[in-house]
Amino acid sequence: MSREAFHREISPIAVQRMKEDRCPNCGKPKSEWKRRADWTCCSKECTDNYYKEFDKSYSWQDFRIKIFYRDNSVCKMCGKRFVTFGIRLPEVPDESQLIADHIIPIELGGVMWDMGNIQTLCIACNKIKTKEDMAHIAVHRRRIKQWHERTDRRDVLVNLSLLEKWF
Repeated sequence: MSREAFHREISPIAVQRMKEDRCPNCGKPKSEWKRRADWTCCSKECTDNYYKEFDKSYSWQDFRIKIFYRDNSVCKMCGKRFVTFGIRLPEVPDESQLIADHIIPIELGGVMWDMGNIQTLCIACNKIKTKEDMAHIAVHRRRIKQWHERTDRRDVLVNLSLLEKWF
């Protein structure tokens, strides 16, 4: 699995409307548009609203901040809270002390952009969890390698038995 720097979510309503050749914002058929039909929306107003309401794009940095706020800047393992004083807000997450950690690592099938698969950890606790994760990943990779070796051998054995039948 590869990691993505940005994530884009388009609402199911907008996706359905686009499949039906309609404006994803208001649903107006492309045949009634007064602008080019290869554009996303039927008007500038619809385009502006579409990107506000239906097409949510955000970076990993924005996403992890949401996680820190959701978890109240508290490490899920040790329970310590890490905040600093902000300019506009009295308390903001101390990003230098917090990590947005995947509960199920991406390598083991965890989903990168699923808020339910991400937890707030402090640096010390993240080191402990990463060590555990790396052990699980190593076992997983070993099993995959062994499986490939067995299947490759089976293919060779099957091919040899076919050759023996011919000779």
